[in-house]
Amino acid sequence: MTVSVVGGLDRLKRDYIKAGKKKGVRTKVILKKQKHIDDILSNSDAIVLLTSNIAHGVANKARSIAKQKDVPLFQIHNCSVSSVEDSINDCITCMEQGVCSVNCLNCEKFKEASNQ
Repeated sequence: MTVSVVGGLDRLKRDYIKAGKKKGVRTKVILKKQKHIDDILSNSDAIVLLTSNIAHGVANKARSIAKQKDVPLFQIHNCSVSSVEDSINDCITCMEQGVCSVNCLNCEKFKEASNQ
């Protein structure tokens, strides 16, 4: 499973990758606008978007790719390593066990909960 982390702090990049490794997940970290962001996010099984430290254009690009490719998107404001680790846990639970934590913006259960 590959999870892309979009946003966050430069100094925590290694820690984000370690958090994924600890959970048995390959983690790609995108901290700023890159040439091949479409390819990176399209080939991910899930996306964790850290909204506090990312340009609006990159965040919007991540949201649109997640929607187009039907990739689960977990959006959090905090960019701490523990928050990323919790979101990776949510990704694993959602993808492997089919149990949604209602944090995923593309999930059917999220859509049902927001309609009520």
